[in-house]
Amino acid sequence: MNVAIIGTGLQANRRCSAIQKFSDDTITFVASNNKERAQSFANSIGVKKFGNWQDVVKFNDIDAAIICT
Repeated sequence: MNVAIIGTGLQANRRCSAIQKFSDDTITFVASNNKERAQSFANSIGVKKFGNWQDVVKFNDIDAAIICT
């Protein structure tokens, strides 16, 4: 399943770590109200797509979104 993470704080970091270690799911998008923060967090976990939550709903390849705010 392709997963989007909304938020870039502590809980987002914890969820991403769990998804990457224990799941067959793939984090494909990171969203934040702050574009620079989204890009920085996405880069730190190896994700190429980032933006705000409105961008998440535009992508057809996202199966689930985890809200971590």
